Amino acid sequence: AATVSELLATAIEKQAALSTWVDERQTEIATLAALPDLTDDMANLTAAAPGSAAARAAHDHLVRDLRAWVGPGRPFLAMLALDPDTGEVLAATHPDEEGKFKEDQPFFINGKDGVFVQNLYYSTALQGPAMTAAAPLLAPDGRLLGVLAGRLKLDEMNAIIRRRTGLRQTDETYLVNTSNLFVTQPRFVSDQAVLQRGVHTPAVERCLARDSGVVSALDYRGEQALIVYRW
Repeated sequence: AATVSELLATAIEKQAALSTWVDERQTEIATLAALPDLTDDMANLTAAAPGSAAARAAHDHLVRDLRAWVGPGRPFLAMLALDPDTGEVLAATHPDEEGKFKEDQPFFINGKDGVFVQNLYYSTALQGPAMTAAAPLLAPDGRLLGVLAGRLKLDEMNAIIRRRTGLRQTDETYLVNTSNLFVTQPRFVSDQAVLQRGVHTPAVERCLARDSGVVSALDYRGEQALIVYRW
């Protein structure tokens, strides 16, 4: 009973810290999307004739503004500005992203209507877990100019999940997404290829059935474990 209480307290604390981290990223992307310089750049870019000098100038200015929010000490790995109708990437901090279409991505679809953080997913481009925040870029009259998207740095999230109490030798915490994929590296498996394989333990299956609880069952290694799981 004491062990279950300890595990439950740890899980709840991590859940709260993770929710706070997501809320902070939502606030950041909303704040950026509301900056007059970004909305002016996007308005100029979409109003200019494709390929014109005015379009190139607006694009370059927008990219410079976006790059200020990417890199050391910043929360984003990359930033994209997308066409509101087609989902085409019109400007990006990584040039190879430009011209690609994201029309089927949840962050684009939901980012047109409001601030949104896409759930953790496996990115083939990054060869690892990814998370993207998005918000609408709006003209002063409320017209939708585009969608601003930022790929989040996951270092802080991983630090929250990996944090240990030091009271146990075999404790660990990990996240699994709704596709049954690890999105944080399990402590007892060093091979990152595990992030591409599904995990179907009793605890994971119960959790993905939108349940929270505790179970004594085999873990992802086939070892008997006492597991607290939280949806």
